[in-house]
Amino acid sequence: MQHLLDFIHEHNLEQQLFLVVETPEEAISLTWRRQPGADDQWEVQSATGEGEVELVHYGDLLDHLEEREVDLAAVERELRAIVLTNIAVADVVLRDGRQVLGNEAVQRRLFELRASASQLSAAQQLSEPEPFLTLIHGEAVQCSPRTGRLKIVR
Repeated sequence: MQHLLDFIHEHNLEQQLFLVVETPEEAISLTWRRQPGADDQWEVQSATGEGEVELVHYGDLLDHLEEREVDLAAVERELRAIVLTNIAVADVVLRDGRQVLGNEAVQRRLFELRASASQLSAAQQLSEPEPFLTLIHGEAVQCSPRTGRLKIVR
């Protein structure tokens, strides 16, 4: 289900999302807002609006909800509905855009966007440090140098 939250975080068209889910004790509200520098946080609060607001990173949200004994199947249904709605809206925009701008212009722009995304992904992979040595698991015996237990990775 984390992949749904990742998709929403990256591709949601709305500026704000709001869900109410049940715990054994009470209903809680989950709110996400697209805000520069803070859009990876969900606000978790009692659905009555009483009590403090907890900020939970979207990567930790499912664990947080599981600890509070929320019905995760119901949460997944809601997240799927949000993603499917975004896909339907994007499909309408794409279809109408082709009618207004022409298929060739839209296809060219989609190609450019995909190429840019590929270049960004490649650049990110280049910036990640690579290990110089990799441990090759073997028997726990003392060995002399250059026995193949460690190898240089370039």
